[in-house]
Amino acid sequence: MPARTARDLLGLAKSRPQPLQYGSAGSGSISHMATELLSYTSGMRFQINRGLQSPAIKDILAQQGADPLQGSVDQYAAFVRNELAKWTKVVAAAGLKVE
Repeated sequence: MPARTARDLLGLAKSRPQPLQYGSAGSGSISHMATELLSYTSGMRFQINRGLQSPAIKDILAQQGADPLQGSVDQYAAFVRNELAKWTKVVAAAGLKVE
C-alpha cells in the first residue's frame, strides 16, 4: 500500500476508479462500521475483502494469538463493556496507577 498517512489514503482512494479493498470481520462489525463512517464523511469508496472470513486466514491468525471478533455493533458494544468492567476490577484489585 503506497499510502503512509490518512492524507495519502484519501488521495489514493480519490485517484482510483475502483474502490479500495479492506479487511473486515463481517457485516456490522466494528471495522465495517468504521470504514462506512469514513466512506460517508470523506466520499471515498471501499469494498470489503472477505479474507478474514476464510478458514485458512482464521487459522493463521489463531496461530499468532489473534482472535478477530464477528458480530453486530450491539454485540461488540457489549463485549467492550464487559472487558472494561473486567479490567477495571483487575486494576483496582492490584492497586495499579498510571505513572
